[in-house]
Amino acid sequence: MIFYPKAVADALLADEQAVIETLQSLVNKDESKSLVNGLRRILTTKVPLIDARGEVTGLLGITRDITEHHEAEEKLRLGEQRYRELLQQAADGIFLFAGCRKSPVLIEFRELR
Repeated sequence: MIFYPKAVADALLADEQAVIETLQSLVNKDESKSLVNGLRRILTTKVPLIDARGEVTGLLGITRDITEHHEAEEKLRLGEQRYRELLQQAADGIFLFAGCRKSPVLIEFRELR
């Protein structure tokens, strides 16, 4: 069984109490939490369960660990930024090579204007 640190548990409980008191769902709350296995990025949805009389009978909660997805997006963003800067700084054009480092093959040259 996994237990959350007190500060994290208190924050989660506060969200749950707000959902129950306001009857307003919390959908896809994206946040970082310091858990036992380190800092994790989580996406949380909490929905009040309401009976026929309009009374809250429970709470449905779903939490997904999106740390790897978030890290992949960040790597992609940094890579795009790197290539954008490279293109902006290119003086004459861009060469596109394929193959191994020992014997690359020129595939294309694009002149920048």
